[in-house]
Amino acid sequence: MNITDDIHRQFAEYFEEPAIWPFAYILSQKLTEGNICISVDDVPANLASTPYSNPVNVKELVSLKHLVSKQDVLKTPFILHNNRLYFQRYFKYETSIINKLKDLMAAEKTVLASRMSQLESQKELIQSLKTDYKLAGLTTKEKVDWQLVAVTQALLNNFSIITGGPGTGKTTTLAKLLIVLYALDPNATVALAAPTGKASMRMLESLKGSTLNFTNETREKIGQLVPSTIHSLLGYKRESVNFKHNAENPLPYNWVVVDEASMIDVPMFSKLLAALGDNTRIILLGDKDQLASVEAGSLLGDLCQTLPSLNQFSNTTAQWINQFITDDDRKINDEFIDDTKQLLAGHIIELKFSHRFNSQGAIGKVSRAVIEGDLEGLKSLIGAPTASNVTFDFEYKEEILSKFVEGYEAYINELDIAEALKKLNQLRTNQKH
Repeated sequence: MNITDDIHRQFAEYFEEPAIWPFAYILSQKLTEGNICISVDDVPANLASTPYSNPVNVKELVSLKHLVSKQDVLKTPFILHNNRLYFQRYFKYETSIINKLKDLMAAEKTVLASRMSQLESQKELIQSLKTDYKLAGLTTKEKVDWQLVAVTQALLNNFSIITGGPGTGKTTTLAKLLIVLYALDPNATVALAAPTGKASMRMLESLKGSTLNFTNETREKIGQLVPSTIHSLLGYKRESVNFKHNAENPLPYNWVVVDEASMIDVPMFSKLLAALGDNTRIILLGDKDQLASVEAGSLLGDLCQTLPSLNQFSNTTAQWINQFITDDDRKINDEFIDDTKQLLAGHIIELKFSHRFNSQGAIGKVSRAVIEGDLEGLKSLIGAPTASNVTFDFEYKEEILSKFVEGYEAYINELDIAEALKKLNQLRTNQKH
């Protein structure tokens, strides 16, 4: 092995077969960038980023039986599946996630009719939870009451994702869901979790501060919920990558709700799913366009990308959901009808309307241009009259950054969680740049 400070090269050349080196190097490199596998066809084009210049031989790679195996043999360091190369552990994680999701979907079919009937018994209650916003100036996608759609779908499904940008009402949607859930089952047990303690506490504080018309019983039940980190929920074991709760010792809850789910990596999500019992359902909340996980695998974003388009329903499903939406202009319309057979169809709902800013205003246009990587669109907004409430700092004024850092530092260093959240909200309110 060569002496080098290149950690990817150190890893690759740990193996005695030079044929594996460029593949191992690139796979290690991509893992640090958040990718859990590579296409072997892309390796030749990526050789320039490695210390190796000899042409790679995919056939020779396949012949390295002691290092690389197909999916049905999991005793080698690398797994080659569908022309993609994985580390064995990440292939196992991905496989367990896919299998668990399939099991959750299959189990839904046996109880779907009874769940639909139960929701129909709460029709008036669900209708009363309609989202209050003016339709004037909204796009077709924004007019639909996606919060009610998400409530009905999440209460039908064993697995659901509710995603949306800032101000779209993810926590409000959860509050509406809990209102219906406790009406259906007053004894339902619910776990609130997030990747960090502050995020989980903030979710509970937002629920408690909701202006929705909770009954005394529902408000009391929400007040009794105990937020935790995902690690604490699963039961952290000292000096171990495993947890107390797993397939053999599942979580003792009917529902698990995870906020800021975009921060969850593939290993953690695999272990979380494995800890779900037969009678436990899970809901992920988060913005698919931000807060990527620190470890490998942008789980939330990748799951959302499995569908060609979000918020698509069969005509039958759309008609069933629309019975809970009293305003015709807010119902699911033909634009969202698609008889797709994708596994996660109907299990991922994106909230489209932001109560924080108008999508046609300056902030909405700037944020959309940034998310979509639309450089030309962003340039067109600079100096435009419509962007008068957005300031672009081209001079890198130190006082602007310093003021923000000072406020953020106060939030980070605050030991009292409730007070920290107040400081964070104050910081967000004060920032106009």
